[in-house]
Amino acid sequence: MSRSRWVLLVILLVGAALRLVGLDGLPPGLQHDEVAHWLINQGILAGRHGVYFEEAYGHEAGFHYIQAAFSALVGDHALGLRLPSAYAGILVVSVGYALAKKLFSERVALVNAALVAVLFWPIFFSRLAVRAIALPLLSGAAAYLLWRGLETGKVACDTRSVGWRWLAGAGVVAGLCLHTYMAARAVPLIVVLFVAYLALVDPRRVRHHWRGLVLMIGLMALVAAPLVGWLLAHPGAEHRIGEVDRPLDSLLAGDPLPVVENGAKLLGFFGWRGDPLVRQNLPNRPVYGPIGAVLFYVGLLMAAWRWRRPENAFVLIWLAGSVVPSLVTVDAPSSIRCINALPLLGVPVGLTLDEVASRLSRLANGLRWRRVQDRATAIWVTVVLVTTILAAQAWRQEPEVHFVWQTALKEAAAYLDKSDIAGPVVVAGWTPDSMDPPTMELYLRRSDLVLRYVNPMQALLFPAGGGTLIRPAILPVEPALEADLVDLGTVLSSDQAFSAYRLANVVTLPVTERAYVRFDSGVSYLGHRLAWDGAGFGLVSYWQADGPLADSVQFFVHLFDSAGNPVGQHDGLGAPARHWQSGDVIAQAHRLSVPPGVYEARLGLYDRATLVRSTYTVGGVTLDSVDIGQVIVP
Repeated sequence: MSRSRWVLLVILLVGAALRLVGLDGLPPGLQHDEVAHWLINQGILAGRHGVYFEEAYGHEAGFHYIQAAFSALVGDHALGLRLPSAYAGILVVSVGYALAKKLFSERVALVNAALVAVLFWPIFFSRLAVRAIALPLLSGAAAYLLWRGLETGKVACDTRSVGWRWLAGAGVVAGLCLHTYMAARAVPLIVVLFVAYLALVDPRRVRHHWRGLVLMIGLMALVAAPLVGWLLAHPGAEHRIGEVDRPLDSLLAGDPLPVVENGAKLLGFFGWRGDPLVRQNLPNRPVYGPIGAVLFYVGLLMAAWRWRRPENAFVLIWLAGSVVPSLVTVDAPSSIRCINALPLLGVPVGLTLDEVASRLSRLANGLRWRRVQDRATAIWVTVVLVTTILAAQAWRQEPEVHFVWQTALKEAAAYLDKSDIAGPVVVAGWTPDSMDPPTMELYLRRSDLVLRYVNPMQALLFPAGGGTLIRPAILPVEPALEADLVDLGTVLSSDQAFSAYRLANVVTLPVTERAYVRFDSGVSYLGHRLAWDGAGFGLVSYWQADGPLADSVQFFVHLFDSAGNPVGQHDGLGAPARHWQSGDVIAQAHRLSVPPGVYEARLGLYDRATLVRSTYTVGGVTLDSVDIGQVIVP
């Protein structure tokens, strides 16, 4: 095997290790986007199919089918969810090598592959269970097929029959790109711009391949048509685009300033100031360090200087087109929206180094100087690798990382798996009504525990007969509820990530007014107490459930002045009703902002989907709220 093949093998092995080793531990948990992917995948496995899913702000379907297949093959867990991304990231390294070699040379290809293998940006998205990493894999493959098609027929006309096949393949794969991620909509723009460029600078090649090029564009449109047709038929489905396209709206309205400002940010993205969001990067870390930035920008200038060579123009069009999704949306520079740049990410650096090598070869002992440069390049790439590893460790220490990736829930699940805890477990989290349950389902291996979910900044839940509460350490308890947790909870375990409490059976309640009113929905009002603390005026209401209810149930408290006019209210439920079991006691906190005074208060519950209140009957009279008397706010 040749020396270059050995180098490529080492690059691929390093790239694979950086994407696979500790995949279920870095990132240190599952973020909501990953959990949302899993939920969509579960729908696919249950028989719900489509080209687009409206959940989680809207998702193209392509990558979800791959993830669903992996879950069915390797198991339904966090590692199985992330493996498709890791494998896709490894293949991006291979595609980057093949494409760069097709465009330029072995030297440029190896540099490109090495940088795609070891830079933080491509590694980061290869370790997330999100669909974006599929885009550079397919777009890079489409670009390779395009160039294979364009290079045929240079010597003999009979090779045209081969060329159109490569171009047809490019069209099919480019069309599949549209089924991966929102930023793929830049791919048709790149293809059309490059074909237009060829028509200007190399019309002979376009005439030679015009049938294949028309076929390529036609097949790309045909493969993308189901998605395009669905989106046209459902114009309100893409919720996320409507949230982030303000710069584009401003441009269309005649104000180019937001797009110009984004352009300046994107120019610096590769060399001096990167993506500011910890969800996508070590905040503000650019793609390249100082040396790499100089080599990258010099390579871009060289490609621009030699723009009449189609290979150089293709790199410029590719990189410029790939940043367009971030150019016209908020939060620029966004590394995820620029992800299509990955297959050619290291090519400008490779062009600079190749130019230096060419100039050195003209000197005496040129071969020796080439070898010196190769060794220097290998040392520099190794330094990049080390800085990437250090950046990953620094990123992991960011406090927001553990919040976004729900590290506490992962560690709590591991604690429960190893413990002898039995019976009901209450899991405290920020999203008990949506993402906390599937997150625990992915991480918890035990099947004998009955879980309830609660947001302790709004409510607490005490299972009938007692149970266990798991609370992330960074998630505070509503001050009005702290007394209940102290009185009814005993700390079992506490570390930096979470605390576990043994909850006592609720026999007596620390209420100001005790009552018992059973509503027709199967929920009983038990009493309330008032709370004045640093957070202002509060009221805690206590309820007992007969069993699960719809998640649309809400508690309410209304305050009225002496004339019967409403002056304040609070509606909410911090313990989703679908997880309730018979006998559970729910302590719901209500915060009301009203001036000092004496008020009449009423409380009850209703279905927010229908706005119909639950009722109860007293002495033959049906009522829809409980009069809890005067409330004095000092």
